[in-house]
Formats: sequence, structure tokens, C-alpha cells
Amino acid sequence: MKTWDKGVLKDDVKKNVLKFLSGRDVVFDQNLVKWDILATIAHEMMLEKIGVLNKKELQQIVKQLVMLYDNGMKLDPELEDVHSNIEAKLIEELGDTGKKVHTAISRNEQVLVDLKLYMKSEIIDVSNRMLKLAKAFTIVAEKYKDSQMPGYTHHQQAMPYTFGSLLMSYFYSLIDDLESLLSAYSVINKNPLGSGAGFGLPIDIDKKFTSDLLGFETAGNSLYHITSRGKNEFVVISSLSQLMLDLNRIAQDFIMFSMKEFGFIELPDAYSTGSSIMPQKKNPDIFEIMKGRTSSVLAGLLQVSMTVKNLPSGYNRDLQEIKGVLMNSVDTAKECLDIVADVIGKVKVNEDKMEKDLDKTTFATHYALSMVKKGMPYKEAYKIAGDAVRSGNDIPKFSTKPDMGNYKPILEKYADIVKKTESEFNSKIEKLISIARNT
Repeated sequence: MKTWDKGVLKDDVKKNVLKFLSGRDVVFDQNLVKWDILATIAHEMMLEKIGVLNKKELQQIVKQLVMLYDNGMKLDPELEDVHSNIEAKLIEELGDTGKKVHTAISRNEQVLVDLKLYMKSEIIDVSNRMLKLAKAFTIVAEKYKDSQMPGYTHHQQAMPYTFGSLLMSYFYSLIDDLESLLSAYSVINKNPLGSGAGFGLPIDIDKKFTSDLLGFETAGNSLYHITSRGKNEFVVISSLSQLMLDLNRIAQDFIMFSMKEFGFIELPDAYSTGSSIMPQKKNPDIFEIMKGRTSSVLAGLLQVSMTVKNLPSGYNRDLQEIKGVLMNSVDTAKECLDIVADVIGKVKVNEDKMEKDLDKTTFATHYALSMVKKGMPYKEAYKIAGDAVRSGNDIPKFSTKPDMGNYKPILEKYADIVKKTESEFNSKIEKLISIARNT
């Protein structure tokens, strides 16, 4: 019998209702098995600490949970969710002792703590992939920091730039996105255990104890934690959306600059596709797919905001529908980061073509400012340079200074932050499992 089943539903109705309520959600819950086991271990240890479980009961329960952690667990859709699956397994193995496992805990807070642990782990994973790509950009940028190319505004040649400087613009965008994602980590790093259904519990549980075990901060009240469902996902997907927008811009640049009409870069064959009918085609499908997937992440952000915007305080089942949105956004970001990191060092850069395509008029601003340096007012210099462009007179070429910035300390700073965050998170998990194995 399901947790909510009062025994009044007919079997055919019950089956349809269960499929509608949980058919897809239990698939996403498979990603939460590890985190639900860890949170349950922490909860059981807390129950023993406050006297709800005795030492023997704790040992029996934790032993089974550690076995599930080590061996994994395939969820049964008939049992609706990860929490009920684990509870059913413990009851099967331990009988009445297993029935105590979910004492003083609601599924509302269980799914919250699972998702928070999942998000913390994934933010660390995504952050490491972002750093890998950021470093890859700097390596290629250094190689081409003096390679001149046209810079564009309004899709028209504007001023000369360098290919290395273009890549460094991607680097600094990634660092912004990383900073945003790490801020999201701080927002979600709060322990919801002890919130019950959202209104606290009439039992003296120890929130600080479970917070210490799981590596959370202790903050907020019970209703705050329950209503943070949706907000947590929103701040994470918002950061991932900004990342995807930047990857989308990179993809568009690479598509455009690889066109025959530009010919500035050439994508490697291994990262291009052909046509079923046109033998000559070499298509930038990976970047086109990346642009399409950016749209799915942005749509997910809209779905989350539309889901939560009219909900009253307290838990509402609508929120279940954003679990898959979150996981899709995370997986999409990781895949796109990996593919760009793989391809960036293999792109052929046609330096001669970029230099050749620089229209002489793109040096007009340099020409005007060269006169300013000699004391001429800018308005006069601007007019002289503009007249030269309109009359077709030659404008002298100028060297283009690489626009790299002092990137090495920035890269080191964020690498250290991510490494420290990852170390703290992993050490808490490893310590909890170690305690559990020795209970």
C-alpha cells in the first residue's frame, strides 16, 4: 500500500493514478538514490541520539543502508519514489525495526535534502568542467593572441581585434558564470531536515547534528525550507542558463567564422557531419545542437518560474514537475562544456585569411586617435578619418594590442575555491559513510 493510499481505490483506478502521479518522477529519483541513503543514515543517527532508536536498531538499519549504498538500488515504480523504495527494503529485511526508519520525517523534507545534496555535487562537477574549458581557452588564446581579425558590430566590420582576444572574452564570460554558480551553491547549502511537512515537528530533533553530518549550514525555519523548493532549482538553473547563453554565443561565432564566406576557422572532421545527398557538405552540427539545447535550458527556467509563481506557502505537488527540468539542465550543461573543451584545441585557425579580410577602414578609429595623441581635438580627428574613409583615401594600418587581461591569478583563484568546496563536500560524505560502517 502506498503511503497516501487509504485502501479505498480500486486496483484499475489505483494503477492509473499511480502512473499519472509518479510514472516519470520515479525515473528521475534514480539519480537521488545515493543522496537519499546518505540523508537517511544521518537521520537515523539523529533518532538514536535523541532516544527514538536504540543502539541495536540503529546498527541494523545503518547496516542495511550501507549495503544499499555500496550495491546500488534499482527503484520499483510501483513503490512510487526513492523514499518509499528504501523504506520498503528496510521493512522487508528488518520487519518492525524497518518501520521506524521514517519516524519524524516527511517526504517533503526528504526530497528537499536529496535534491540539495544532488545539486551541491553537480555544481562542483559542472564547476570543474567550466575550469577545464576556461583553461583550454587561455592555452589557444596565447597561441593566437597576435593574430589579427575583424571585430564586428551590427554584423559589420568595426575595428581590428585578435583571435586570441576573442577567445579570452569567452574565458571571462565563463568566470562570471562560475561565480554565479558558486553563489547558487551558497543559497542551497542549508539543511531542511527537521522541517517535517513544513511546520516543524512536535519532537526535539537535533538539526545541528544532521547538518554537521551532511555538511550543511543550519539556517532558516521549517516553512522557509519547504517553500525554498523551486527557488533552489531556479537559482541553479538560472546560473546554468547564463552559462548556456555564453556557450550559445561561442557556438554561433564558430558556426559563422567557419562559413566559406568567412573561412577564419575550420572545424575538425571528427566534429563535423556530412549530408545525405550533398557530398561536399561539412556541417557544424555540434554547435547547432548546442544552440538548440540552450533553448531547452532557458525554457526550463521559465517552467520553474511559472510553476512557483502562484503557489501559496507550504508544500505543493506541482513542484514535482521541476525535478526533471533541473536534471536535464545539469546534464545539458555538462555535455556542452565537454564538447567545447574537446574541440577548441583542434580547430584550425586560418590566420592569413583573417588578416586578409581586414578592411582598411577598420583602422579609422586608430587613425583618428593617432591624431589625438598629437594634440588634435577628437571631433576634428574623427571628421578627418571619416572623410578619408568616404573619399577612399588610404588609412594607415596599426598594430592591434592583445586584449588578454591578467587571467592567471583569476584562474588560480577559482580553481582553489572549487577545489576547497569539493574537498569539504567529499570529506563530509566520506566521514559519514565511515561512521556508518563502524556503527
